[in-house]
Amino acid sequence: MKYFTLLCLTFILIYGKVYAISFDALTHDFGTIYEEKGTVSTTFSFKNKSNKLLVIERIVPACGCSNTHISSRNLAAGESGNIVVEFDPSERPGNFDKSIYVYSNDSTVRLSIQGKVIPSKQTIAKMYPYRFQFSRADKNTLSFGTILHTQQSTQYVNFINDSDKPVKLTFLQLPPFISTDSLFYNLLPGNEQIIPFHISVLGHNVWGEKNEKLVVVENGKPSNAIQINVTVNEDFSILSAKERSRMPKIKLSSNEIIFGKTKQPSIETKELTITNIGHGQLLIRKIELTDPALRVTITKTKLNRNKRAQVKISLLSDKSLGEKEHIFNILTNDPIHPVQTIIVKSSIYK
Repeated sequence: MKYFTLLCLTFILIYGKVYAISFDALTHDFGTIYEEKGTVSTTFSFKNKSNKLLVIERIVPACGCSNTHISSRNLAAGESGNIVVEFDPSERPGNFDKSIYVYSNDSTVRLSIQGKVIPSKQTIAKMYPYRFQFSRADKNTLSFGTILHTQQSTQYVNFINDSDKPVKLTFLQLPPFISTDSLFYNLLPGNEQIIPFHISVLGHNVWGEKNEKLVVVENGKPSNAIQINVTVNEDFSILSAKERSRMPKIKLSSNEIIFGKTKQPSIETKELTITNIGHGQLLIRKIELTDPALRVTITKTKLNRNKRAQVKISLLSDKSLGEKEHIFNILTNDPIHPVQTIIVKSSIYK
């Protein structure tokens, strides 16, 4: 019985403690505030309900956007005090919930301020620098980097309706390997929408560097475009050891083509030979070329064992001048050498 009484007393002492510092409220909701109107403030009132001196040791806002002022740091028994909390909404659009910690010789109390900031036009332009007809976006380029053809990847664009009327967002003719979560997005004035863009190239014959422009359509009218960049490599890790031993193998007659001196505006042509010296069928995935001075064609893109294909390289002398090195890549399903780089040397004069 004595043990039970002692246990109950211990429980009361631990869990039934009455703290000296007592606040009228621990949370304040500012509601909707406007950035251009500047700093807002509220007052938290508290009282020393103990019979001893209450000392406020420090007040720590969890965010640099908040500032505090206290009426008195030392309160005798029964005295009251105030803590004024200021919030600066500059460049902090949207909902917020900020903490302020009050440390005393009695306990630690967490206060919080909440609300929603409506951003100014200047902040919207800074945070969403890319302008469309009625909306703005935080970016106009999505760089997915290098992915394997078996992988999926997602990136996001944050739009905001900067107009005074509703906007219906769609995208014109998305490539089959790019998708979003919805066919359209409705944005009320001032509303934001994070839109995901998913890439999944498996089964779509997309290899190497790929650049796409996604035209943004607002209320049925085409606007500016979002640029998407990705490089797709073949995933050979999915092959078994047996499959790998039966794979094709590419052999080039040369990795360097020399045209020598060429007078404008002539077109000079040379050839190289591709041979499949492996076992499986060699697939020419892509001729990757960005140099306007070269034109490259190939006679076949599927080569069985020991079969050949001719690659025709044309030098367009009116697109270049002087001594240059031009480069193009041949992408194949050879797991050892999936990318073959060809260097084309020229010396063009007028």
